[in-house]
Amino acid sequence: CRNHRGPLIVAFAASRAGVNAVWLNTAFSARQAAEVANREGVDLLVHDVEFTDLVADIEARHGTFVADIDSASDDLDALAADASPKAPPAPAKQGRIILLTSGTTGTPKGAPRAEPRSFILPGGLLERLPMRAREATIIGPPLFHGTGLLIAIMTIALGSKLVLRRKFEAEQLVADIERHKATTVCVVPVMLQRVLGLGDDTVRSYDTTSLRAIFCAGSQLPAAVATAAQDLLGDVVYNLYGSTEVALATMATPSDI
Repeated sequence: CRNHRGPLIVAFAASRAGVNAVWLNTAFSARQAAEVANREGVDLLVHDVEFTDLVADIEARHGTFVADIDSASDDLDALAADASPKAPPAPAKQGRIILLTSGTTGTPKGAPRAEPRSFILPGGLLERLPMRAREATIIGPPLFHGTGLLIAIMTIALGSKLVLRRKFEAEQLVADIERHKATTVCVVPVMLQRVLGLGDDTVRSYDTTSLRAIFCAGSQLPAAVATAAQDLLGDVVYNLYGSTEVALATMATPSDI
């Protein structure tokens, strides 16, 4: 699925049922999608309607469901409408989130790592990143990417508004900052470069004064991009280094940058 409420609803439902959620890359070929789904043991598949042909070779024993939230034919809405409103019993074991490696050494694989048993990860993040409760966050990267998913879950945990777009557009992001008075924006470096590429006049035509943090991760952030972004938008860039396997490793604050 691309970025919208559907995959998050499914992931939370999977967690509540004690089953694993495997996040598939929307840029997969049909062969890659089938190979990864088979290897990771996908039993139930949820996909956007636009990927119907791409996932045709995936055989999920509990069925395939189409997420089409802008349509009356959305399978997720139909499943929810027919479901019991009572909470299911607590699962015997917790469901896990399985993110895929980047695929630099072959077909992407589910990254194995221990589930955190404490607040060390969110605590370490919030110690440096000025996210607060009941605000608004914009997510640029796809949710199947650890960067986007981490900040999305943190936003929901804080009771804040989560702004998602199916595809990234630089000016749309800046417009969304103004519209939703966003305090946090999550991007990968190339997205920040595209915002700068709009030109100072275009960016300054939108009110971005609500912005307190640009969380940037996923690949190397060039120094010139970081400093240009802070010259234009203020001292708001927080640059994280981590990986699919270990999650958060270190984070530079605006003063470091």
